[in-house]
Amino acid sequence: FLPQSFFSDEDGNIYAQTDDCVLLIGADGERAYELIPESNSEVAGIAMSGGGEACVLIHEKLKSVYTVYRLNPDGSLGGGLFEMPEAQIPPQLFNGGTSFDLLYSDYDELYAIDTENKSAEPLFEWVTHGLTGPFVFDVWDMSGRVLICRNYTNELISFQEGAEDPRTVLRLAIYGESFILPQIISEFNMNSDTYKIVVEDYARYDEGVDGAGLMKLNTEIQAGKIPDM
Repeated sequence: FLPQSFFSDEDGNIYAQTDDCVLLIGADGERAYELIPESNSEVAGIAMSGGGEACVLIHEKLKSVYTVYRLNPDGSLGGGLFEMPEAQIPPQLFNGGTSFDLLYSDYDELYAIDTENKSAEPLFEWVTHGLTGPFVFDVWDMSGRVLICRNYTNELISFQEGAEDPRTVLRLAIYGESFILPQIISEFNMNSDTYKIVVEDYARYDEGVDGAGLMKLNTEIQAGKIPDM
């Protein structure tokens, strides 16, 4: 199997996400359990909450939702903690810390999950920092509501509430994300003190209807909402 992410709890139990399940190994190294989702469901991520609870994100295809559950050391699911709607780009679940209980990202934004109230707080839009959700691979809660993110080029970026970027934002409209363009834009943004390019990919508005994103872009241009590039 290919481990995608893993962590241990305060009792030394190890949790590892594989291609199609979650593998749990006891602190003694002898006990092992597998959480295999029910039919029409799949594991989409695992994370440790700020309170030290292991959590798993399950894509429940029949309900068209992603649900965060507690994950028990015996491989069974605990209660549901939060539910988010199904999206074209799968969300990502990240470990919590002293500031936020759990973190998750979709294409557009980063959110903090309050597992006690089963609610989510939007923290910021990725586009304001020249990023998109699929190209952010890790997020760490550094306390004091300070976050550090790792993007696809392995750059570490710090985010703090109230800190504003003084650069002029240039909006770039594209249709269809590529792996080359984001790297070029990231390098430009890292080296420019005057401008910051943010990308909006209109292909994400297709949602099963080919060309819907281009139609949206044309409509916005006709209405006067014209991208800089």
